[in-house]
Amino acid sequence: MEFPELGKQCQVADCQRLDFLPVKCDACNKIHCSDHYSYERHSCTSVRKKNVQVPVCPLCNEPVPTPSDVSPDLTVGRHIDQFCRSDRKPVFTNRCSFPGCRQKELVPILVNKWPITTVNTCPWYLSYSGPLHTPQGVVVVVPAPAWKGLRHELEPHPPSYCLECVEHELDRV
Repeated sequence: MEFPELGKQCQVADCQRLDFLPVKCDACNKIHCSDHYSYERHSCTSVRKKNVQVPVCPLCNEPVPTPSDVSPDLTVGRHIDQFCRSDRKPVFTNRCSFPGCRQKELVPILVNKWPITTVNTCPWYLSYSGPLHTPQGVVVVVPAPAWKGLRHELEPHPPSYCLECVEHELDRV
């Protein structure tokens, strides 16, 4: 300690090191050594004054104002649940129309329910339709190529609505 008047002592209680290039914290205005100058290293109590970060909603990219005593995760979560105006369209919106089925598909699989309505279905009903799961008068209108070989077990249906019947008629011509 040849020159005690030249440096300043670190104000962290455990350190008290004499530093010749001390750093003054811009939040709490205390003097710290090179080891404790960051907010985290000296456990700065006034860090919210200087280190103000406004969280941004990941869905709508809007800033979410957060009080100093509340976690940013809580305010962003509350914003997403209540106030977020993002385009949150559900991906799987095509729900199977048959009773008891909760399957949702990305693309609609349309079925013509004779004689009038067109309903949405799922591949399970198309491929594994048994006597319990087959509504009367259903024929496939828009099958995927994988379902092309599917046989219709239901009778009667008009030949003009059945793709297998139409293909059979075209083969004869």
